[in-house]
Amino acid sequence: MLFNTRKIKATKLNPIFDRPGVYFVSQSTLTAAFSTFHQYVRALNDAGWAKRAGVIAAESSLVPYLPVRSNLFLNGNEHNLNVLPRQMRNSSFLNQQSSELHGIDILIVQLFREILAGKQIIVTGTVLDRLSGPEIRAFLSVAKAACTEQAVSLIIITTNADLAATAGHSLTEAPEIMVTNRLKQGSPT
Repeated sequence: MLFNTRKIKATKLNPIFDRPGVYFVSQSTLTAAFSTFHQYVRALNDAGWAKRAGVIAAESSLVPYLPVRSNLFLNGNEHNLNVLPRQMRNSSFLNQQSSELHGIDILIVQLFREILAGKQIIVTGTVLDRLSGPEIRAFLSVAKAACTEQAVSLIIITTNADLAATAGHSLTEAPEIMVTNRLKQGSPT
């Protein structure tokens, strides 16, 4: 029996991003960063990763009239709040309106909403570019611990080359987020 060999495309996450942690993708301009962000989101959706991938855009996606607790659970049922940093687990923080949040608190709530929803990879726009040095360090401290503990890869796109250079996983060019394996499959002719 003869076999016809044809190639099948199998899309998977680029091995550069497959270990849990925080990754920086440095872009030279805001336009390039915006393009990379949208390219990554589109590639994840096209590859069928919509349920496994989360997004934190440059603008807050929190519903302002809902309390923090409700915003954390927007992507599903209630979850184990022990995943949250200790300072976020108290009732006064969880019950306040999301419109009362400022700075990194907004970003951290968005991050944990994606983590609590079970996202394996989270793509973040240029949100860190607008924060101060102490805010960036505080966010990264929380994000690195959460990503490691929860087996999440967080990709932060930035135009701040100095910030990207200080990171453990820093890329100066935007690699493809998804890669295609070409598998050979034989079929009888």
